[in-house]
Amino acid sequence: MKRFIKQLDQSSTSTVGLLQGLGVTLYILVFAAIMMYLQCLPDPEPPLAIILFLLLFITSALACGTMVLGYPLILVFNKNIRRAIAIVGWSAATLLAATLLTVLVILLVA
Repeated sequence: MKRFIKQLDQSSTSTVGLLQGLGVTLYILVFAAIMMYLQCLPDPEPPLAIILFLLLFITSALACGTMVLGYPLILVFNKNIRRAIAIVGWSAATLLAATLLTVLVILLVA
């Protein structure tokens, strides 16, 4: 783990933020593909559906939060706040670009 963090420390701020944003985007794509596949299964009973939704939602929030905020939080603890904020900004910009690209594809396909 220390080796991975050292490698992140040596990478540029924009590269780390871009990779984090792309990681979350890839996670969302895989999650959406799995959910599309699961549509062919019979619908669960309403209480089970609510429980399943909440479990998946919390798990996704945890995964995405860890991908975007894990390394910046380490930087904050090491008193490198400016780099942490810049990385979160680059991650947010990457996610915004992915969102706009997705909306553009939807508009072109429709």
